[in-house]
Amino acid sequence: MQLLTGAALSLVSGLHSVHAENLNWYAFRPDAEHLSPVVDFSGLNRRIGDEDRIVAHDGHFFKVGRDRRAGTPDDQRIRIFGVNLSGSACFPDEVQARSLVQRLKKLGVNAVRLHQMDAMLTEDGARPDGLLTNSAFPSFHPEAIARLRNLISVLREQGIYVNLNLHVNYRFRPAVDQVNPLLDGAQMPPNSHPLHLIDPRMIALQSEFARQLLRQLELKNDPSLAMVEINNESSLVGAWQRGELDKLNGEYERTWTALWRKWVTREYGSLDTACQRWKTCELPAQGGNYLKKEEAIAPESGSSWIERIRRFGRKIFQKLGVPLPGFLEIRYQPATEGLGLRAADFARFLTETDQQYFDNLRQVVKQEAGEQVPVTGTQRYFGGLANQLSQRNMDYADEHFYTDHYDFPGGDWSDQDWRIRNSSSLRDATGALLKRAFYRDRQKPFVISEFNQAYPNRQSAEMLPAMVTLASLQDWDGLFFFQYGQLPEDDEWLSAFNLNNHSSQLVGFGTLAAVFRQFQMAALPEQQVLPVTESEITTLTLSGESIDPFVLDDFVRRRFGLSATDSLQYRVGLQTANAEQPVLRQKAIAAASQPALPLWNLQSGHILWADRFAALYAGYGDAVSASGWSVQHAAGSRGFAVVTLTSRDGLSLDKSRRLLLSVAGATTGSQRAGTGYRPKHLLPYKGDGMWQTLESDQAGNSQPSGSRSAQGPVWMEKLDISVGLPVSGQQVLAYRLDERGQRAEVMPAGNLIRQNGGFILRVNAESPWYEIVVK
Repeated sequence: MQLLTGAALSLVSGLHSVHAENLNWYAFRPDAEHLSPVVDFSGLNRRIGDEDRIVAHDGHFFKVGRDRRAGTPDDQRIRIFGVNLSGSACFPDEVQARSLVQRLKKLGVNAVRLHQMDAMLTEDGARPDGLLTNSAFPSFHPEAIARLRNLISVLREQGIYVNLNLHVNYRFRPAVDQVNPLLDGAQMPPNSHPLHLIDPRMIALQSEFARQLLRQLELKNDPSLAMVEINNESSLVGAWQRGELDKLNGEYERTWTALWRKWVTREYGSLDTACQRWKTCELPAQGGNYLKKEEAIAPESGSSWIERIRRFGRKIFQKLGVPLPGFLEIRYQPATEGLGLRAADFARFLTETDQQYFDNLRQVVKQEAGEQVPVTGTQRYFGGLANQLSQRNMDYADEHFYTDHYDFPGGDWSDQDWRIRNSSSLRDATGALLKRAFYRDRQKPFVISEFNQAYPNRQSAEMLPAMVTLASLQDWDGLFFFQYGQLPEDDEWLSAFNLNNHSSQLVGFGTLAAVFRQFQMAALPEQQVLPVTESEITTLTLSGESIDPFVLDDFVRRRFGLSATDSLQYRVGLQTANAEQPVLRQKAIAAASQPALPLWNLQSGHILWADRFAALYAGYGDAVSASGWSVQHAAGSRGFAVVTLTSRDGLSLDKSRRLLLSVAGATTGSQRAGTGYRPKHLLPYKGDGMWQTLESDQAGNSQPSGSRSAQGPVWMEKLDISVGLPVSGQQVLAYRLDERGQRAEVMPAGNLIRQNGGFILRVNAESPWYEIVVK
């Protein structure tokens, strides 16, 4: 294929659009199959044995050690740094499996999350795209099981654990699965949400699915099974807050009403007694019908119309950015009688019904996989702090996070009509990433099992270092990037969430894996334990906390005097309390040798950190550390970069003789240009500068966007930065590395300046990788 570079590239780009972004590009895609040792992080892994089984206790994950028992002195902390494999990517053949696992090992990955395996149904005899066949659920595709079993075996041999997802996408089929039909021929909602949490037969079938899957994969007491996730992004509390339960009809509505009335009878002895407390005896069914979202908005005043006015007033003040007057503030104690009590009871019913579902499925997993396997229910955001109660018996807590997720004005997941803000995680004034800390249960390991800042966001390289930094400061336990690649054929594509061809996210991945897995970055020394009562959680549920970011912000500020930025000052964890209590502050015992804390500059929007074996910079603006590690942007540049430095000979940075420097900016795909290719540009979406999208794939296309997937060369932004190297020696040589991490050329002597006992390297070549040799 022909690449257009230099003058030709400038001409074609200029002719294409006067709105094209002004970035310099070069073609670069790491050769994942043939990486040289300096960019290969396989050494972090070894085969998983029985002593490496992961258990959860004391708020973290541990390996059980040689005695094979949890909670004993030989237990050893472990952190997970993994990727998601989704859909058909979970079912490679034997050759593909070996290749895939070697690639992941070279990236420093020690776990994969097996996700969306129930999304696609495959005919018997066809190459499997999922676990299931077209027969009644659950009917497993034999070849899919064989391929998945082989993949897990290969992963185990290479030191990579498995996070097994159960229900993710499967959409029940009434005629085939013998579940209740919907009225008027309506289709089952996507992923069966939320009916799969209500219908007894669907729940029983999910239990059978889990039981058979674990048996057929032969995962009983398998040390490579690190964790199991019951249900992806779904809970009854979350569904109710989003209004999804309001749409129930037919048999599903009758089932839901019956469950609610059964709960009421258990709590009050009879509906008659309950309606007297609720003051609803004159209502239809004495108020015993389940509450729709708009009927349950009176947790404070007991009057729905007063509460509607107060909520409307809050929205106005929030938009104006003005503090709320006292009469509009949320009161975090539910009513004790009347309609407010009925709403509080319904919130408790939602939470307890969620808990029953999670507990039942957890029991199945423990029976089939072993008592030590950590299990979680669903992500914390989907239901909010109510998950603190509904998942109280789970073994770890899980969450997802995305910066600048796609918006689809033209319909869900349209590939030709979408937009992004092209925003930065490190310049996010809302603190959305930092607020993940307020969802952690202090008594459980905390995992972010999906995160990304997807292509074509031009700052997407910052997501990995930002997440590693926050997770290290907060001492979290697992990170799973979403995702590696969805299809075996994805090697040909730069696509959306995929890591495998996103050069700017790939080139520093191994260094960041080592930083997180080896505890190289210090955790914050002081912990703030936030005691939250069940009554407060009930009010948060009724206030729509999981779908309204203001509610959690307001609660944490008024109740504990904290904001999102405090997660850069203290480790944060929730604790369920019987009564309102002040914040419990716990200071860690100082170790003799404490790793360095990073500097997270909220004003400039950058992170700077250097310790014994690695250094990191990510974001905007110039930055200098006391160790001599620094980054300075050339005049006229956009001032953004992600830079990592790591020792590759096992010696500390100041003594190392061989180091790897990685630099990255933006990544983009290719656009056809005559007989060749040029970089694909971001443009204002329909002329609106507040939104961005990719240029159309073909001239004259009436659709506003180009595809989020692109074949052809992958392009990286050419940077011009000066990097201060915290090394000591008489001479430094810097080698530009090629796509295999092999030496391509030595950098000119004029690019290296000796200064203040160290060296400054000007990086302005067409490579993201540089081998630093100190003599």
